[in-house]
Formats: sequence, C-alpha cells, structure tokens
Amino acid sequence: ARITLDLGVETSLYSVGRGTSPDVKFAQKAARGMHLPLKIQTVEEEDVRKYCELVLKAIEEFNVMKLGVGMPSYIASEMGHRDGLKVMLSGQGADELFAGYNRYLKFYEERGEKAAEDLKSDVLNLYHVNLQRDDAVTMANSVELRVPYLDRDVVNLAMKIPMKYKIKSFDDSLRKCILREVAADLGVPDEIVKRPKKAAQYGSGIHKILVKKVLKDETYRNKLERYRRVA
Repeated sequence: ARITLDLGVETSLYSVGRGTSPDVKFAQKAARGMHLPLKIQTVEEEDVRKYCELVLKAIEEFNVMKLGVGMPSYIASEMGHRDGLKVMLSGQGADELFAGYNRYLKFYEERGEKAAEDLKSDVLNLYHVNLQRDDAVTMANSVELRVPYLDRDVVNLAMKIPMKYKIKSFDDSLRKCILREVAADLGVPDEIVKRPKKAAQYGSGIHKILVKKVLKDETYRNKLERYRRVA
C-alpha cells in the first residue's frame, strides 16, 4: 500500500531489534508503504551486553526496565549520528495524550470523563518517567531528540478531546483510536493500524535477551550494579 504522506523534508527511518522481532517486521512494512529509506540494526546477546554499559553510563541508574527501554533509542541515535544527523524524532507522549496504556481502560471505566485527569498527571510526569532517560541516551550520541506530540499546541488540543473519543469502550484492547483512524486515513496498511501496542523493549526483543541471557551472568550483573554505586 502507498501511504499518502508528504513529509516535505528528507526523511530516514531507523529500527532496532532482533532480526525476527515484531518491531523490525512492522518497520519494514511501514517503510515500504511510505517509500522511505529504513536502516535496521539487528541485535543479539553480544550486542545487548555491549550496549548495557553504554546505556547505563548515559542514564546513570541500574534499572533493568530503563536499560531495556533506553537501548533501542541509544542504538538508533548512534546510527543517526553515524549518518550525520543532529536531530531525531520520537513518538513519546502519544500514549499519555491519546490514552494508549492499558491502565487507562480501568480509569475510564471507574471515572468516566474524569479519567482525563489521570492522563494529565502522566503528561506532567513524563519528563521524569521517560523523557529524561531518552534525552540522556540520545545526547550520549550527540543527537537532539525532539518530540512532536509534546508540542504545546498538540498537548493543549489533545487534552481538550473527551475521553469517549480516545477510548471506544471499556474493552478497547487497541486504544489510541484517534491516532489509528488518522493513520488509516493516510493509507497506513490495516495490519499496522491495528497492531496492538508493544513497548520498545519487548517489540525489539531486547528485554528478553537482557533478562534471560545477559543478566543471568551474575559476574556481569554485579559489574553493572557496582557501576551504579560508584556513579
């Protein structure tokens, strides 16, 4: 399918994950549909081991979840830096603004339109939860990360949209229906539009390698934990 999207600027796409990971698979589909160049870096156990220390040095916190989430951004920004990029874009903020997380279903069922307050709270805490980490790993590669969804005008508009338009029902397993409908209007293939949300650390396959292989090595794990104490 051809996605009718005129970006108006030269654009390259980057994806990170195991060769068989869902993120790589769907990135390839999206890139073909948009006729945009895509660069992929596949990772295996030795790569995750290597990048663990680099990501840890950037975020200065031994937190398994943050390591797994930060690694795809670190590697992608490293790829961008090699290509001479100074700025890269991220989709951070979309879930908080347009009700992407599963927990919002419960909030909406219990509180109705007042669930918008939960979204607002998450937006206000976004820097400490996600942005600080992502900024640290990309700046480690001399790349500035920009977040279009968090443009002031976009935030103000999104927060005015009633919850009933963001979540179709109490069992809306896909959520973010507004963004999905926009994607469909642009010609994004249905398989991608209806793809369930999958966090980067899981969609890339990095979390599984990190937890089941790399950090099973107690000597290596202790080395990372000592870095935290020294830092």
